[in-house]
Amino acid sequence: MSLETIHIILNVIMIFAALYLICIGAFTIGMTMFRNASARTRRYTSDGRSVSVLIAAKNEGQNIEKLLQSLYNQSYSKDKFEVIIVDDHSN
Repeated sequence: MSLETIHIILNVIMIFAALYLICIGAFTIGMTMFRNASARTRRYTSDGRSVSVLIAAKNEGQNIEKLLQSLYNQSYSKDKFEVIIVDDHSN
């Protein structure tokens, strides 16, 4: 095997090693960002604060069930929020 062939093989190995390190670095950065985002979400949803949702509804009988289901599906703790629906002179 000639010296030139060895240099080419070493260069190819170094390129693959560099690409591997870049992938590992990108993965590590992504996981760190994901963990930080998860921690922020937990902080906002589990800090003990209660939330009241006030809904003024006028002739919304067709839409209210979908709205309530959407509110129920939120990630906020079920015992920490209340929903108040006010009839706004429906027909």
